[in-house]
Amino acid sequence: IVPIPEIRQEKCLFEGYEKRYQEILQMLGDSGKHRAVFTAIMPPNICGPGKIPLETSGGRNIAVHRALMEGNPVYLPDGPEALIGPCDASDIANLFALAVNNRIAAAGQIFNAGSAYSVTASQFVNIYSDIYGVDIPIEKVPWEIFKKDICPDIGQWWHFYAHMQPDISKAHKLLDYSPRYTPEETLARAVDWMFANKLLQTSIN
Repeated sequence: IVPIPEIRQEKCLFEGYEKRYQEILQMLGDSGKHRAVFTAIMPPNICGPGKIPLETSGGRNIAVHRALMEGNPVYLPDGPEALIGPCDASDIANLFALAVNNRIAAAGQIFNAGSAYSVTASQFVNIYSDIYGVDIPIEKVPWEIFKKDICPDIGQWWHFYAHMQPDISKAHKLLDYSPRYTPEETLARAVDWMFANKLLQTSIN
């Protein structure tokens, strides 16, 4: 289902995430029973200043960002493209603040944090092309080759397999949540942070 609702329709393949999600559901079930209420906020891919942003291999590898700066080709899997939704950390923090300051509306709820929209995998690459000011060629490869040779870890290739487009309508309706930054803006903010902290350097540096 896209956009993705707060209550999942199927079990998560990642054991740690699934365990945490079941704990959240249990706590929500107990919310209000012992004079304590519970609110959960589910962030998507966290981006913005302070963290190396997701790159085109599904990780947070500074070497991949350096390759993107040089305009090296990016390999993506054949077929329909997944939606990728980087969300600025400040927007996620703002949703936490809204929940704290609107406790009655937030009580016993799960809220998705997220950007106003997501981008396709190709658009994701093109955003980096614009940010780094270079042409980044995209080459499509069969899925089996992509998983075997390009992104062998499921934590990497899953970004290009499953949609990352959370439904933020409930957060907007109950808490007036409106993300400030677009995917393009939060990725640019993260890259600016990498330059400011010397994780990336231009050739003239």
